[in-house]
Amino acid sequence: MTMHAGETAKKDVDCICSDCDTMMHIDQGQEIPECPCGGTDFEEVEKTSVGSRRSSQSSKSSDWDDSDTE
Repeated sequence: MTMHAGETAKKDVDCICSDCDTMMHIDQGQEIPECPCGGTDFEEVEKTSVGSRRSSQSSKSSDWDDSDTE
């Protein structure tokens, strides 16, 4: 579900910024804030998909160094 800064959260929700992928938690009744990057559109993140999304982002990171994993 797409949410926008300035709207009131209808339930407790974890969401991700559509511009920079920053994750945040919004409590029911709280006004959805603008992302620190300036983004105003957010997508709800299912709790079961958070780990898989982070894993796929981590493997794309230029800082990824698996030399310590033996």
